[in-house]
Amino acid sequence: MADTPFATLWTEAKAAFTKASDRKKPSEKFLSFFRKSSGLEKATADLDKAIDKASLDNLKALSVALSKFIAVKDTYMTTLTAAQNREEEPANYKKACIDLSKKLAAMEPDFIERRNKSLKNSLSDRLVEMSQQIKVDRNGIFSFNVDQTGAIAEAQKRLKDGDLLAPKVLEGIEKAQATMGKKLLAYETEILPEIEKYYAFFNVKRLQDIPTSSKPAAIALDAMRFNIERFKKNDTALQALKKDSEKATKEFNAKALEPLKKAVAKVNELRRSAARIADPWMIMRGKDLITAETASEINKHLAGTFQDLDRATETLIVQIESADEVLEENGAQLGEMAKVVKSVHKYDGAIGRLQAKVTAALKIKLTTKSTKDDVCKLGSPLVSVLSGIVGLEA
Repeated sequence: MADTPFATLWTEAKAAFTKASDRKKPSEKFLSFFRKSSGLEKATADLDKAIDKASLDNLKALSVALSKFIAVKDTYMTTLTAAQNREEEPANYKKACIDLSKKLAAMEPDFIERRNKSLKNSLSDRLVEMSQQIKVDRNGIFSFNVDQTGAIAEAQKRLKDGDLLAPKVLEGIEKAQATMGKKLLAYETEILPEIEKYYAFFNVKRLQDIPTSSKPAAIALDAMRFNIERFKKNDTALQALKKDSEKATKEFNAKALEPLKKAVAKVNELRRSAARIADPWMIMRGKDLITAETASEINKHLAGTFQDLDRATETLIVQIESADEVLEENGAQLGEMAKVVKSVHKYDGAIGRLQAKVTAALKIKLTTKSTKDDVCKLGSPLVSVLSGIVGLEA
């Protein structure tokens, strides 16, 4: 049977049916009269053609021929089963249907066996050839992948625990991944696609499960495929880690910067209010005295806005010191925060002078007897320092 053409096997099976039942094989009909062809004559002939041309470069033709045969065979099996189950049919007819079904069902595994036998030698040679192209140590790749999986998992845990990743951590994992990726590129792009065809075609999970004479080569290729899949999983996990790290850094930046930004905004708000009273003091330089009304207005401003400004400046200094402490621990990660804090530090001198002048101003009380010099002594330095932090932003 193994060497008999499938078309011949089908012809003999039909003849055996007729001899056993003294009738033609069951058939569907169209127009309620004409017998409809099962299509098995062509399907079995196509199996023979595919086997005759079987090669690793012609796997598609083998798959197509088998798929078409299975479809036709399954359809005709339905016809055979219906004929076998008709109560009015004699026993010899029913037995003939069963025998024909068995012969037909046996053709699929027979074809697969013949196909694999035809491909065996060429497949063995090809697997050996591909395994010889592997230039990377399999055990080394496996160990690398294990280490990478551990490093990525540890980094993710640190993020979940609320810590940030230093750039060197990510850079180290990325660099190692890229280096190994270059070593695996040829295998991944040239060898892997071909052996994936064999996994699918022979419906196996391992090349070593295919009956060939090249087990060592098959094992080597299976190992490399496993390593590539592990490498790709690590790469996917690494991309996720980078996104998570970036997100965590942005969130930390925002959270850590928020108090500093609020403090800067408050100082700016009060600085503008203070400037509205300090600027007119400079205009009064030509007057010998100030009126009781103006003195009252100034003292009220000193008691209110300048007190608030004094507190806001103190808060700002505290927030700057706090930001410095955060950056001391996570400076490498917090690029955005470092940039903002650096810009704020440009005004360290102006903020210090403002705090000193505001503190001094709060000790002064203006009266109707206060002279223009009193006003200038108070107003001129305040205007100067208030103007000195105009660019303060966060």
